[in-house]
Amino acid sequence: MSQPREPRKTQPDAETSTEVLDPETERSPVWKYVNRRLGLEKAGLKPLVLEAMNAPHPRFMNPLDYMGDILMFLFMNQVITGLLLMTHYNGSAMGNPFPAYQSTLNMTHSFWLAFVRDMHFWGANAMVVAVAVHMARVFYLGAYKPPREFQWLSGLVLLGCTIGLALSGYLLPWDQQAYWATEVATAMVKYVPFIGHDLLFFLRGCRYTCGSTLTLFFAMHVVLLPLILVLTIGVHVLLVIIHGQVDVEARLPKGYKEKHRLGQVSDFPKGYVPFWPDTIANMTLYSAAVAVILVILAATIPAPLQAMANYVNVPPAVTTYYRPLPVWYFLNFYQILKAAHGSLEDHLMVLGLPMVIGAVLVLLPFIDKNPSHRAKDRPIALTVAGIFAFGVLYTTYAGWKSEQAAPVLTKAIAHPSYSKNLLPIFSADCAPCHTTSPYLANFHVTSYSGIMRGGQYGKSVVPGHPNSSLLIHLLEKKSKKLPGVQMPLGAAPLSKAQIGTIANWIKDGAKNN
Repeated sequence: MSQPREPRKTQPDAETSTEVLDPETERSPVWKYVNRRLGLEKAGLKPLVLEAMNAPHPRFMNPLDYMGDILMFLFMNQVITGLLLMTHYNGSAMGNPFPAYQSTLNMTHSFWLAFVRDMHFWGANAMVVAVAVHMARVFYLGAYKPPREFQWLSGLVLLGCTIGLALSGYLLPWDQQAYWATEVATAMVKYVPFIGHDLLFFLRGCRYTCGSTLTLFFAMHVVLLPLILVLTIGVHVLLVIIHGQVDVEARLPKGYKEKHRLGQVSDFPKGYVPFWPDTIANMTLYSAAVAVILVILAATIPAPLQAMANYVNVPPAVTTYYRPLPVWYFLNFYQILKAAHGSLEDHLMVLGLPMVIGAVLVLLPFIDKNPSHRAKDRPIALTVAGIFAFGVLYTTYAGWKSEQAAPVLTKAIAHPSYSKNLLPIFSADCAPCHTTSPYLANFHVTSYSGIMRGGQYGKSVVPGHPNSSLLIHLLEKKSKKLPGVQMPLGAAPLSKAQIGTIANWIKDGAKNN
């Protein structure tokens, strides 16, 4: 007599299988369709996807924890708007007018194309801010510690790609601002010992920024960097799925992950919800809020477009002289460079400082041996990071402040102050060249010591004697050492009131007041 057949099990035996699948996901027609077409189950990806979708997340999370998801949205915004712009952009700097500039100018005359360009412009700026905030949040949580070292390193690659995309895209309009900002930023490469000038020529394709630079930057912007970014995002997201989020994992009951690797909706801890659909709904809401902000910015503040790029940048070749300044996220570095007053200091600031910061960021997961992720257990690391963050913000503000136009003087100040009355004039009208071109007579004008030391033509100031001071001679076009030269070179001369104020300061003894 045959034995009665045992009833078929509806759930896997906990002792023989660790896989607990969500029935709703199993019955999903979309999942079945994708699974059949891509063979996810055969490839071993099915459990991983299910784990990610069913992973428990707190019902209420810190908004900063969604910054990575916001970055994904911003990247998609850049891809979509960038593709639309490519259909109307001509990336060439050959001809008159330059096709790159003319095609960008034509976009501003179309409502929808202008709106798309504005969304792309503000999305790029938002990505730079968001990636900085995301990295700061990751550091605060200690999410770079083992076993998440490669997660942190992939994030550094994403940071570099984001800055590279922003910088390469900045040149594409080929206007004065784009041209000279790129000229300033790329000039930093020449400080690399021995091969600096060769690297600079390779990066630009010419001695100065030229049409070859535009072609190279365009290729980097639309092909090379996006490809690296997409591949790195895939690795980064995979590592996040494998290791989870630090703050989420820390709040789960002890041993929960080991017992419920794939998670069961019915067995979630109190206050937790599944990633799908609850957490994804929150991600969508935050991304929608960012989208609204981008739309408002794009609708109210158009992306800048100045006069067409001109490498001469001297009137009357151009109607308005453009002060060569870097883009805003390099203003901190620009401000630090002003503190350098010699060849050695220039190299240390431009080359040494970024290398030290980069090395610390790369080695951070391996040199920080503190296993704790809690803020109260990491006072030294967080204090150092706080000082660094403050320094970045302060120097960025100081760099922005130095961009502002010099105060308008209708009458020379009788007894001026160096810091209050003279430094704003030097910073606005002289610093752009004497800082971004450090070999220009080796004369640094952004500090009292630099003014008093002078440059390769000797001392610029003779205290008490303005008529004998080279600085006044250059401002009035009366120098015998440099006949016919009037500073600021290529820009409008200083007003009589400004020159008179500087002369009065020298007459009073050129004090550091």
